[in-house]
Amino acid sequence: MTEADALAAAEAFLTAGAPIRARRHGGGRIHESFVVDCATAGGGMRRCLLQRINDGVFSDVAGLMRNVEIVLAQLAATDRNDQSGATPTARLKLIPAREGGTWRCDFLGRAWRAYEFVEETRVIERVEQTWQAFEAGRAFGRFQRVMSGLRPEHLVTTIPDFHHTPKRLEALRRVCADDVARRVSGAADVLDRVERHVWLAPVIQSGLDDGRFPVRVVHNDAKITNVLFDAALPKAVCVTDFDTVMPGSPLHDVGDMLRTMTSRHTEDDPDVSQVHVAPELLEALLRGYIFEAGSFLTAAEIEALPLCGAVIAFEQAVRFLTDHLAGDVYYPVDAPGRNLLRARIQIAQTEALLAHHMRMKFLIDRHLAEGQGDGAGAVST
Repeated sequence: MTEADALAAAEAFLTAGAPIRARRHGGGRIHESFVVDCATAGGGMRRCLLQRINDGVFSDVAGLMRNVEIVLAQLAATDRNDQSGATPTARLKLIPAREGGTWRCDFLGRAWRAYEFVEETRVIERVEQTWQAFEAGRAFGRFQRVMSGLRPEHLVTTIPDFHHTPKRLEALRRVCADDVARRVSGAADVLDRVERHVWLAPVIQSGLDDGRFPVRVVHNDAKITNVLFDAALPKAVCVTDFDTVMPGSPLHDVGDMLRTMTSRHTEDDPDVSQVHVAPELLEALLRGYIFEAGSFLTAAEIEALPLCGAVIAFEQAVRFLTDHLAGDVYYPVDAPGRNLLRARIQIAQTEALLAHHMRMKFLIDRHLAEGQGDGAGAVST
């Protein structure tokens, strides 16, 4: 996809001015994103974020965009009813297409959408400071609280079984049996560690299956890069990327936050020995999350919170390992064995999070007892 393609696609949307320049934006692995400069009638400049939707990953583009519209409407309704100023007020806004709707296909059948660009914000690639962990936890906790006013059946499932950990484990075992890339023998150490932790696979899914955990509308990709932060102040502005917002469990989101935001190590760093859980980041993240989400979680969900990080880290290890053994067909790699390294890092993160299980239980109980879960009720639609 070229910048000229993006500039041509921008013409299909009711931007604030005439599109004159497009440039690539961000490093997302799924969609191709561009910032488009639009010249206004008064001589000024407005920007929009244009995305080419990956219909290979999201085959039901219409369903995907209906989900996004529903989520944005829920956020807007909440903002209209919350004038306290205590919660973020900025949010993503879709730009309508000239011919109606919120997305359009170009002459080659490629699907596009456009958002108003949220100015004076920044994206943080990894958590470095405690306030970032607190604000990210609070942002996703608030998002979950707001989405608790939506009925899950109103949304389509954009990626079936996205966080179905037992099915991810079944897929790994099928790939091992086939061994099409002849890589199983070289991954014996990781496979052995996966087998030690298979008890984690049903922890969340079994609760959803038997009704102990309510099915809710959740984000399903709760990473620091999906939070916009104020460019000048130490605060989160809003959550972004609603493509995987669908029925699931808050435990999936908290698990992803614990997996990705409690360590200064990333899933692509080469030194597995540096994988750790930073106690100060762990506490800040849980405090921010409980501040917003503690008011609507059930007792069963709260009881499972200390394990959910290990569950999602385990799931991600299984996914990376499955892709490595299949020949690197899903996750992009920049060197041979990259997905195997990622799997080793995630299984190490699983074990690090398990080592902090009792500490997490203590922190969660303490923050709930201190009244941190007093967020305002969600707005129903």
